[in-house]
Amino acid sequence: MLARGAYTTQRTTPTVRHNCMTKLKIFITLIFAICAVCTQGQDTTKATKIKEYYLGIADLSPFNISFKYKRQLKNTSFIKIGLVSISGNIREYKPRNSAMFSSTYYRGSLGLIVGLEFRKNITDKFILFHGPNLSLVYNGSMTEVNDSSLPQRQRRTITQTASIGIPYTLGIMFLVTKRFLIAAEINPEVLYSYTSYENRQSAASNYKHYSPSFNFSTEYGLISVAYRIL
Repeated sequence: MLARGAYTTQRTTPTVRHNCMTKLKIFITLIFAICAVCTQGQDTTKATKIKEYYLGIADLSPFNISFKYKRQLKNTSFIKIGLVSISGNIREYKPRNSAMFSSTYYRGSLGLIVGLEFRKNITDKFILFHGPNLSLVYNGSMTEVNDSSLPQRQRRTITQTASIGIPYTLGIMFLVTKRFLIAAEINPEVLYSYTSYENRQSAASNYKHYSPSFNFSTEYGLISVAYRIL
C-alpha cells in the first residue's frame, strides 16, 4: 500500500505543479489588467488625489501585520496594493519526559494583495467601504527535532502552502482627523491552495495536493490605522 501511495504521488506531482503555475500566471495577468483598467479610468478633473498608507494588525500571537497603499481613482473609488500576512515566529518545545527530544518550530508567511475599493459616506466621520481583491499568500513551517544521532536533514518536517485567493473586503472606517483614520474589515474569500508536507524521517507520510476552499480570512489587517495625504 505504501508503494502504491508513493507511486500515485509521483505521477500527480507534475499535474499539481502545472496547475499551480497556470493559476499563478492567471493571477499575475489579472493584476496587470486591473492596474491597466484603473489607470485608464482615473478622473482627471481633480488635480489632487487622496493617498492613504495603512498599518494593519490581524493577530497578536503570532504577530501578523500588513502594509497597504490606497490611491483615489474617482470621488468614491480607490485602488489598493499591499503586503499582507507578514508573520514569523520561533518556538522551542521541551517535553516533560526526559527520554524524549526537544524540538524547535519555525513559521513564517508573506502575501501580496491588489484590489479596488468603493466607499460611501454614512456621516462626516464614518465611511463604509467594500471591493474585490486578488491575493497571493505563502505560508511555511518547519519542525526540527534536536536529536544529534540523526543527520541534520532528517531532523526536519516541512509544510508549505501557497494560496491564490479572491477576497472581498467589507469594512468601516472612522476619520479621527482629516489625515488620520481607523478602519475595521472582514475578508470572505475563495481560495485555491497548493500544500506540500515533507517528513524527512518518514517519507511514506509525505504528500502534495491542491484544493479550493472558502473562508473568512484574518490575514489582511482586520484593524488598521492610516495616514492620509490630501
